[in-house]
Amino acid sequence: MLKINSKFQRLNFIIIFCILSISNSTSVFSSESSQSPEFKFGFHLGLSTPNQNINDIYNNETVQKPRDDIYKLLRESAKLGYHIGIRGRFYINDTYQLTGTLLWNRFSESKIDVKDPSKNDTIIQTLFTHQNIANIGAGMNIAFNSGFIRFYGSGELNFNYMYNSVDLQLTDGIQLPLSLSPSYSRVGIGIGAGTDFDLKIIILNLEAKYYITNIIGQDDNERIKAFLVLSAGIYF
Repeated sequence: MLKINSKFQRLNFIIIFCILSISNSTSVFSSESSQSPEFKFGFHLGLSTPNQNINDIYNNETVQKPRDDIYKLLRESAKLGYHIGIRGRFYINDTYQLTGTLLWNRFSESKIDVKDPSKNDTIIQTLFTHQNIANIGAGMNIAFNSGFIRFYGSGELNFNYMYNSVDLQLTDGIQLPLSLSPSYSRVGIGIGAGTDFDLKIIILNLEAKYYITNIIGQDDNERIKAFLVLSAGIYF
């Protein structure tokens, strides 16, 4: 029951935050209606640095066969990846921007060894995995200054679709009930900061953002999965 209440508390906090942000933006827009809103469209690419749980693709440290044999899943550390994406900005005024983002992240191959405790932890299978996260987000940027170089803070609410590909290498010939393409969706958040270089015709952008992918919708044994992105972008 405590876990359920905790999830609802997180959801209520996110909903209240979004409502307050939208209300504040609307009031600012109303007070500065003399300024025409502007829309810009941009492309982003860069590096994605995962936490150690990104490659926990089965959300468990063991796997069990029908006859109740239990095997250990030993993961190596998740590895550096990359991302590409598109983002739209709706400029309410010089301070506030509403944003919409579509981001695709792919992380480098990592390994999971399946060990048999009854045979002195002998490796019976090795799984080679790639993690992919498709991220759809809506949020807001808040600028701290104006001029040629602008600094801003950024926050967004995300829908994350996590899908994984697995190549299986059998050592002991034992077939285990493991999916070779596990996938699931979660709701998370992204918080970061960036810098714009306004060249009038185009805007160059540098941004760092930390994504927590599974705040809402976790399985019982699921750990927090997060990653940091370092992006370069251009807006037209």
